[in-house]
Amino acid sequence: MVRGNNFNDMLAFHSTFQCLNLLLKRVPKGEADELDDDLMTPLHWSASYGNAEHVKLLLKAGAAVTLTDLESK
Repeated sequence: MVRGNNFNDMLAFHSTFQCLNLLLKRVPKGEADELDDDLMTPLHWSASYGNAEHVKLLLKAGAAVTLTDLESK
């Protein structure tokens, strides 16, 4: 279930490469780095699930690589 309308929520609901690609084209720059309650970004989630396609797409879109989550990861 989608909690709201932020980027993390949309990414959780629309988890295919095509949907992520479309979302990245439609969200304002920087919104793809939006933090959730655990201070995790879509890049964190994609990496933690081993989704290399999403990681590459997020990095290409300029996702921040220096943000850390609650566990400093």
